Amino acid sequence: MTPPYDPAEYQISVPLQPGNSGGPLCDSHGEVVGIVVARLSDMAMLETAGVMPQNVNYAVKARLAVQLLQKIKGLPPLQSQLSKPDNPVKTVENAIAMVVIY
Repeated sequence: MTPPYDPAEYQISVPLQPGNSGGPLCDSHGEVVGIVVARLSDMAMLETAGVMPQNVNYAVKARLAVQLLQKIKGLPPLQSQLSKPDNPVKTVENAIAMVVIY
């Protein structure tokens, strides 16, 4: 059983733990390309399809999240201050800069 294709989401194959929803999905430059939103239920797939999926997760594409945020009144304009880093340390620094902890 294949989940329906949704052009608004990425299917990602990275390990997710409870609480990862809302976290950034970053590219190799540390830029946010999506927001982690869901994990495919292993038990539901086992019961319905008879298979145990491995690392089947989903992220909403960042462009859609930006469109939503731009419609919320009172938020400051969204800006990207990231450059394309050439080294892994800068990539991690860029990714950390994009995370908001509340």
